[in-house]
Amino acid sequence: AKHEARIFSAIFEAGDKGMTYREIAAATGMEPVAVGRRLKGMERRGVIVRASLSDCSGFEARDGMAIWWAA
Repeated sequence: AKHEARIFSAIFEAGDKGMTYREIAAATGMEPVAVGRRLKGMERRGVIVRASLSDCSGFEARDGMAIWWAA
């Protein structure tokens, strides 16, 4: 629960910019794999939303990774 709270806080603070899992890891001090493990569950529960590169018209592509936003 603490890790998910840190992840959500980082995404929320990014606002409209959104974040990749690597950006979230850097912002939270967590390992990228630890962040990645939690994102899908948070998405299923509707806490965060994801856009793939093809969904990001108008947004900067960041290394071909999905961009996450707070729901």
